[in-house]
Amino acid sequence: MRLLLSILSSLLGLCAWAQTVAAFPEAGKVYLLHRYSKANGYMYEQGNKLQAGPASNTQKQYWEFIPTGNDNCYYLRNVTSRRYVQSTHISLSQQVSTGEAPVEFKVAACTANNAQKGYYYLCSTDQTINTAADGTLGLNFSEATGKVVAYHITNTRANSYWEILETSYDYVAPEPPVHTPLAQRLGIYYLPCGTAGSAYLTAVDISGQPDAAAVHYSATSAPAAAFLLNRNQEAVVHPDSTLTLTYAGAGFERVTSVTAYFDWNADGLFEQAHDFFGEAEGRLSLTVPATVALDKRLRLRLRVTDNGLEGAEDEVYGTTYDFYLRALPSSAPPSGIATPLAATPADHGGMAYTLEGLPVQPDKAKGIYIHQGKKRIR
Repeated sequence: MRLLLSILSSLLGLCAWAQTVAAFPEAGKVYLLHRYSKANGYMYEQGNKLQAGPASNTQKQYWEFIPTGNDNCYYLRNVTSRRYVQSTHISLSQQVSTGEAPVEFKVAACTANNAQKGYYYLCSTDQTINTAADGTLGLNFSEATGKVVAYHITNTRANSYWEILETSYDYVAPEPPVHTPLAQRLGIYYLPCGTAGSAYLTAVDISGQPDAAAVHYSATSAPAAAFLLNRNQEAVVHPDSTLTLTYAGAGFERVTSVTAYFDWNADGLFEQAHDFFGEAEGRLSLTVPATVALDKRLRLRLRVTDNGLEGAEDEVYGTTYDFYLRALPSSAPPSGIATPLAATPADHGGMAYTLEGLPVQPDKAKGIYIHQGKKRIR
């Protein structure tokens, strides 16, 4: 009887051990995915593509496994971006993407008696899975390119086998680029990296005084890229006057941040910001600083993203929109019309403006225009 109880106890212990093994990786925990023995083989998300590189808490390298209910099957989600790894049943050697829809993955250890034994393959379940011969495609570390691609998970393919390492979540957003004194003097703007998402702006209106030039932007679809510069318009404002900004958007289901940034001194840095907290429509009225740089092309940036990063130059999953502003003196120009003198270098100095506030070279201005604080006619 004692022997029977001992055997039953051992069997129960083995069952408990088997259940513990089957539960790995565990739901609710954070993991790193590492192509074993490769220091530069940690998988991370960049934009909506999978890459691999050295371990770094400034990369989106943190993953969670969400059980689907099928044996050894999970949704693989990036903890930082909250996006899911997409299907590996794609073209051979094609880079694998992330997206908003969950895709089921089989996650299982290699049992072959070789160097891959004990390490894991990860492949989407929308294909026949076989590790004994080429044909099934899973996550593979392309060492030559630093990308994670779809490739055979045959148990002899070392780059298709991964170490799953439990870790703590300590992601730190990378520092924005440093603006050198020269870059500030030249007013150079650093453009954020990113990937175009489903959210976009359908309308943006920026205006100052009622009779001044304004920005009126509209769109019926998302831009093709993650950055758009509205080149053909600029809003004219005046020191200590009111600037009004309104916008409307579409596809905002996942948007976490809509933020407006302002550069008032044309140094390439955005020193003022206003957060709309992901609202699909917004309106803002603010006072233009008295110290605003005059007669220079200034910039207003609208950043629409769902990745939780909120700096003006942070990476986006969405779109960054840049618009031009120009500040002119608030004092009204003389009402008299002066006839231009003969063309001399003094007459052509600085920028001239149409009555609508649009910049024009003085020697090319026609009709009535404003130059050096006076109305003139040519």
